[in-house]
Amino acid sequence: RFGWGLPVLVGASAVGLAGVLPVVLLVAWALAGGAAAVGAARVLGRRRRAVEAEHPQRLLAAEASAERGREALRAQWETAQRLQAETRGSLAGALEEARRALSAPMAEEEAALLYGTVLRDAFAGAAEDAEERARWAGLEVCTAVRSDGSVSLWLAGATGAEAGLFAEALRDWLQPVGESRYLLALEGEEERVMPVPEVLARRRGTAEAFARAWRAHVGPATLHYAVRGEGAELRARHLRTRWSAGRAWTREVWG
Repeated sequence: RFGWGLPVLVGASAVGLAGVLPVVLLVAWALAGGAAAVGAARVLGRRRRAVEAEHPQRLLAAEASAERGREALRAQWETAQRLQAETRGSLAGALEEARRALSAPMAEEEAALLYGTVLRDAFAGAAEDAEERARWAGLEVCTAVRSDGSVSLWLAGATGAEAGLFAEALRDWLQPVGESRYLLALEGEEERVMPVPEVLARRRGTAEAFARAWRAHVGPATLHYAVRGEGAELRARHLRTRWSAGRAWTREVWG
């Protein structure tokens, strides 16, 4: 009775264990997977908290860097504004100084030297060839105060013809505005015009040479053809007026 019963029990037990074992293994696998999932969740949680903790620091650093950049830009802008103001002030001061210098009365000898230099350079600019131009440019303008207070003005080294042209041009230039072909309008607060000397007013090119010499040594001015149009109106307004208090007398000196 017991001889076959034990194998049956053992067999039944084996069959029972065979059915239970997969369940046990499944539970063990599930537990292992749950533990892994829990571990992964913990790691992710730590990383998330680390990122959340680090993010404000990065944001603060970025904001601080941006603020430093804004401060640098503000400093550069203020510097540019200051330099612009200083430059504007310097330019305004220089222009005012130049205006005062031009409007201040010159000593007679200084004025004579300036007029002579303008005329000499006008003749040089009106010369027809390079040799004649160099000849005029090389002449020295000289002045001397005489005992009666008048000023002598001459060109050292000039020929008789050159000296005659120079004296004639100076005399015409200091005359009141008359039937001049060309006028030079001087820029300034008041409208002033001067006649272009007749010897230099015969052609447009020579009149422009006179205007260039004036601009180079004195200041801005506009050349006008005074026979018709706006130039004729300008001449009519200033007819018989003088632009300078100077007078010119000529005399021949033999030496």
